[in-house]
Amino acid sequence: MNYYYLSTQRPISIGTFPKVRGEPIDFVNFDKRKLFFGKMAWGYLIYDYALTSKEMNDYELSAMPPEDKVLQTLEAAERMKLLNMHEYAINDFLSDGTLNVSVNGVLCWIEEEMLKHVADLEEKYGTMVYHVIHGDHDFGECLSMLFVSGDAEDWHEERNALQRGYPYAYVVNLSFRECSEFGGIRIKPIKDGFVRIV
Repeated sequence: MNYYYLSTQRPISIGTFPKVRGEPIDFVNFDKRKLFFGKMAWGYLIYDYALTSKEMNDYELSAMPPEDKVLQTLEAAERMKLLNMHEYAINDFLSDGTLNVSVNGVLCWIEEEMLKHVADLEEKYGTMVYHVIHGDHDFGECLSMLFVSGDAEDWHEERNALQRGYPYAYVVNLSFRECSEFGGIRIKPIKDGFVRIV
C-alpha cells in the first residue's frame, strides 16, 4: 500500500519533503497551486510508508485519502479528459469532488436529489461517479451515471468502452425504478455537456 501527501505550501523540490526513512517513490508538481482533494496544494508525494505527524508538520504536508480512493479519483479525471469535458468540471471534481450533470447538453452543478442516487450507488457497489446525464426518453426519465468501478482490474475494459463511445453507466430510471440497471450507453457531446442517445 502507498501513501499520498499534498505539498500545501511550496512546489516539491530538494529539501521540501522528509526522507529520513527513505525517499518518496514518486511525486507530481502542478503548474500552479490549486485546490486538490479539498486543500490548496502545489503537488503531491507518494511514499511506500506512512509519514508521522511530526514529519507532515515539519514539511507542511497533508495526508490524502486512502490509495484506492486516490487512484479511483485520478482514473475518473482521466476519463473526463477522454470525454473532452470542460476543464472547470474536471477541476471541480479533483478539488473537492463536485459533480456536474448534463441536462439537455448543458453542464450544470448537480442537484441534491440527484446526489442521493449517486451516494446510494457508490456506497452499495464501491464505484465512483464522475458525471451524470439527465434525460427524458421513451422508456422514462433517467439519470445515467458514468462511473469508475471499485475494482482496478475492470478499468482497462471500462476505458476501452468509453473510447469506443459506449461508457459504462448505472442508469436510474426515475419513472420505472424496476428498470434501473448497469450497462453500456451511447452518448454524444452537445453544447458544453452530453446527451444520451441509446
